[in-house]
Amino acid sequence: MEGSQPITVWIITPEKTIYKEVVNHVILPGIEGEVGIFHNHTPFMTYITPGHLQIHLQNSRVIYMAIKSGLIEFKDDLLTVLTIEEIAQENISVKMAENEDPQD
Repeated sequence: MEGSQPITVWIITPEKTIYKEVVNHVILPGIEGEVGIFHNHTPFMTYITPGHLQIHLQNSRVIYMAIKSGLIEFKDDLLTVLTIEEIAQENISVKMAENEDPQD
């Protein structure tokens, strides 16, 4: 979808803002499957589940980020992702991404 209108995405944990950028679109792990957020999407809020978030940049590159559960809000082309934590790529395992308690 190169050339489409951009959206702004903010990814925030309790400790800090970990990502803030203008992007093409984002695909998130929703409670009923993947949710794609594009320019001019209907405003809404929903929960997200542990999994991979895909950030599609305007230059057709894709950034993958593993996240824990959280909440998203989309309004006026601003996507705010509130997540418990982001998992660094080098520390990702399937068990870790699916486990809500990092001590297990």
